Amino acid sequence: MTSETGRTQMTVLKLESVVLLDRTLVVPLNRPLDFDLSFGEIGMIEGANGVGKSSLLRSIREKKSSNVYSGSISIGIDFENISFLPQLTSPRIPLPMTLEDVATLRLNNDTDTLDRILDSDSMAHDLDLSRPWNTCSGGERQRLLLACLLATTDLNRPRLLVLDEPTNHLDIASRTKIANEIRKWISAAPEKRSALIVSHDLVSLLEDGAIPVRILKMVSP
Repeated sequence: MTSETGRTQMTVLKLESVVLLDRTLVVPLNRPLDFDLSFGEIGMIEGANGVGKSSLLRSIREKKSSNVYSGSISIGIDFENISFLPQLTSPRIPLPMTLEDVATLRLNNDTDTLDRILDSDSMAHDLDLSRPWNTCSGGERQRLLLACLLATTDLNRPRLLVLDEPTNHLDIASRTKIANEIRKWISAAPEKRSALIVSHDLVSLLEDGAIPVRILKMVSP
């Protein structure tokens, strides 16, 4: 975890006394949160189920959030520069698309970028893109979506990467690959990039000293 000293990059996110509220009962889900994240850092959100982790991410990424909270959430970049990957769940409605169809949509028909995410050093290089989306495992889907997200980032624009449980359904090899990809992505432009991640198993893989990691622990009231 990084210390407060020596932090020279611009603050990209600041939380002041933030409490997420249950939409129906309007009761607090967590104790007040005070936290800040600068470019060149990774923020890791930890906490038990039901303390509002996913709600916090939605409140950060949505300019007009439908979530109810008290306190202040300040974003240091334009909302269009927040790249969000939600928690992946199995679709209840069949999706008649292949992995290639999904990737093509995510990449706006950019075939050059599609070729790049299939390079040998990409986390998606071994995927069979002809396979139907509905027959693929959660890990295969997640690797493809994250590879598309990282590949479409413009080096010239500031960016906050927001990931909700990106390693769900993944084995240790895939989790390690994702940790390496996130580090590599930030290292390419640390003065313009940061990541905020909800994860139970990425902290130990990311806390190697190469990229400062800041921990936000969410606790129920």
